[in-house]
Amino acid sequence: MRDVAERAGVGTITVSRALRNPDSVSPALRKRIYEAMRELNYIPNSIAGILSSSRSNAVVIIVPSIAESTFADTIQGITDVLDKHGMHILLGTSRYSLDIEEDLLRLMLSWRPAGAFITGTEHSPATSEMFRRMGTPVVEFWDISDKPIDMSVGFSHFQIGEEITHHLVEQGARRIAFVRGNYESGDRAGTREKGYRKALQDRGIDFALTLAPAQGPIGIAGGAEAMRRILRDHPEVDAVVFGSDYPAAGALFECQRQGISVPGQIKLAGIGDYDIASQLYPSLTTVQMPRYEVGKRAANLMMERISGADVTGSVVVLDTPLIVRESTGAGSLAPVIPAG
Repeated sequence: MRDVAERAGVGTITVSRALRNPDSVSPALRKRIYEAMRELNYIPNSIAGILSSSRSNAVVIIVPSIAESTFADTIQGITDVLDKHGMHILLGTSRYSLDIEEDLLRLMLSWRPAGAFITGTEHSPATSEMFRRMGTPVVEFWDISDKPIDMSVGFSHFQIGEEITHHLVEQGARRIAFVRGNYESGDRAGTREKGYRKALQDRGIDFALTLAPAQGPIGIAGGAEAMRRILRDHPEVDAVVFGSDYPAAGALFECQRQGISVPGQIKLAGIGDYDIASQLYPSLTTVQMPRYEVGKRAANLMMERISGADVTGSVVVLDTPLIVRESTGAGSLAPVIPAG
């Protein structure tokens, strides 16, 4: 560190401060220090920094999986904010298991991170106790709770299930099925199903059918398989809500293979508003979940908390607008242009 200080023309205390808290030095001075580090190929000793300051400039992010794109935008939203403050991330995946989440946090909290982001509001008692005992700032994201461990940013999954079902009823559907993944923990799909069933009850519709064909999330192939089962075993179904746009896409492909008209014979809807939804033909009605924005809002809230603002107990609920497209019969199908 002494060599970096000499090269940059500053004291070692200034270099140390720039590494621990980049905002504490001017942008011009910070640039000079970083350039000296690059020229000298200097790598800071993060462990030593933690030991000397009791906190690091790293934050923990725990998501259920990185094998799917669901949480990628949220992680990006978090890191885009944290990068501006010189913060770094420690990323872990819980595989939808509360026990794995607890083990990961026990390990990661030993690094004395500045804060933690954890998916959902359902955790083991030991996980909640760890945060309370250590006083580590934590934002629970994707779900909302009126009693968060510390802070919460997300959306109402109950409302998502309710709104998409009301839309299908308004489009004339009366025998609506719900297809979802099956989860050990963080059962947001189950909360959406409750919204689906409440909407049917409010409309005086007795028919309800739920399929949970696989452990964990289901993708395009799983959606196609679920659609085959519905068409074979429940031909009376006139609409299906899927827990994500990807299985809904698989269902659409299966309907097209079997010559089933969408939305003429059956209406399909997804959740998420992923890129694929607008590119399908017919395009997919869905509910937009602001995945990037939830990460950005969570990170801004975290930085306020780290800076000493009194934001403990904050709950931020983001809007989830219904995106109406062609697959439910509400939009107009674009004409097919003949080849040649």
